[in-house]
Amino acid sequence: CSSHALNLCVMATSKISSVSNMWTVLREVSMFFDNSPKRQQQLESTISETTDGSKKRKLVSLCRTRWVQRHAALVTFSELFPAVLTTFELIANNRGSWNADTCGMASSLLRSITDFQFLSTFVVVSNIMLYMQGLCVSLQQKSLDVLRA
Repeated sequence: CSSHALNLCVMATSKISSVSNMWTVLREVSMFFDNSPKRQQQLESTISETTDGSKKRKLVSLCRTRWVQRHAALVTFSELFPAVLTTFELIANNRGSWNADTCGMASSLLRSITDFQFLSTFVVVSNIMLYMQGLCVSLQQKSLDVLRA
């Protein structure tokens, strides 16, 4: 379908190293919390303390082929960024009962998400994906008219 063709075109942008690296970091951050109920609980606790009114309690996992879901992942990450940052700082500084591997991973991911290259790429890709999401949703409608999409 047209939406799939658009997704394939967008996937080609992932060959740009900074974009590819940004998606890799986002995937690693999401997996860091998804793979441990204790880490996820710490993130949820930090979200409650640092964000006002956010109903989101979990990062969105990245889908390899669904770019609309990737946009949702970017929006959620952006909204929860202060809580993610604080959680990584807490874990990296071993405030709690974290093992050395977890502290090391948190420290590494903290450096990655505060890197200028990551942040600038994240902002650019987020803005592009904002436009792509609307187009992608339009292309998935049953009454598809390419001229109107």
